[in-house]
Amino acid sequence: MRKNILFAIITVLVFLVISDVALRLVFGPPPSRPFEWPPPEMTKHGLTGDAERFWKLRPGYDEPWRLYKLAYTSELAANKAIDFDARNSIVAPLYEGVRWEVNDQGFRGRPVPAEKIPGTKRLVFLGSSVTFGWGVPAHRAFPELIRQELENAFPGTAFDVLNAGVPGYSSFQGLRYLKRILPKYEPDVVVAEFGINDGTMAVGRADKDWRPGLWDPARRILRNSGWARLVLKVFGASIAKPRIVDVLQNKEQALAGFYRVSATGHRTRVAPEDFTANLEAMAALCEEHGALFFFWIPCLFHEYGEDDLMPAVKILTPRTIPVFDIFRDVAPQEWESLFLPYDEGHLSRAGHKLAARGMVEFLKPRIAARL
Repeated sequence: MRKNILFAIITVLVFLVISDVALRLVFGPPPSRPFEWPPPEMTKHGLTGDAERFWKLRPGYDEPWRLYKLAYTSELAANKAIDFDARNSIVAPLYEGVRWEVNDQGFRGRPVPAEKIPGTKRLVFLGSSVTFGWGVPAHRAFPELIRQELENAFPGTAFDVLNAGVPGYSSFQGLRYLKRILPKYEPDVVVAEFGINDGTMAVGRADKDWRPGLWDPARRILRNSGWARLVLKVFGASIAKPRIVDVLQNKEQALAGFYRVSATGHRTRVAPEDFTANLEAMAALCEEHGALFFFWIPCLFHEYGEDDLMPAVKILTPRTIPVFDIFRDVAPQEWESLFLPYDEGHLSRAGHKLAARGMVEFLKPRIAARL
């Protein structure tokens, strides 16, 4: 009797395993849900999950760059269909030779020893995909360019940099990340860049309100199973989906307050008052650890269908590096060349070079005072 029961259990388990594998092959991966957090695209390729920061760079990942942003949000709002295949054939060659270049420490670019060499000045660049250097080689992103220019400006002083930019990060995630970095790497200067992701639509709740659920791993495993894919394929169209209410923000509203990416919900990932509080908390942490703290706000190009520049957030304090003003001083016909093709916020190699030059001029007197 026991043998029969055991045989029946084994038979059922084998059937479930084989059928699950077969169904996965037949139906492919399940579609991402509009209110899934963290977003599935943030936990694959060069990124992996993190309980505290939602996701982080995958240590040691160095595959070719294959993520392209091929439309302005103004175009997406105005066009029902965009020929992305045609776009890809134009844009993809520009990324040839670009790799993720994530070192074993989980930062982009050259590894830096945790223990600082005496006499070396260390800078940490904290931020989003703009700081990471989305779509450009690590040595062409502004953190590395700044290191080179500072060593030229201060002969005899060695500088090292940590590129702690992570695609998709908000100031909430950046603050949590900084708490890990400061005691371990003891930087002399921290430069933060945030603002674009803070203003994107909150996935149900703001970043600060998200907590990892006890059953989240089990739900993900179940949803990814072959049987779940079958159910989604058969009944997906009839399953009620969360309703997203678009709130269009015009340019005047964006310039007057906290910029939100074109069409967004009522709640942003980080509220305007929380954004300011996060920057103030970063400054306080840096002061506590003896580091100078500065921040800059990324620029946006071609928003609202205009060939114009605008700041993601309008904040001006003594800690603000005026990158927007530096970009604004360039001839208008050159603005587009400072950004990647069909991309509102990610800098081209020329954009990184200009940003680095401006930041160095801002940082030099402040670093000189500490030498």
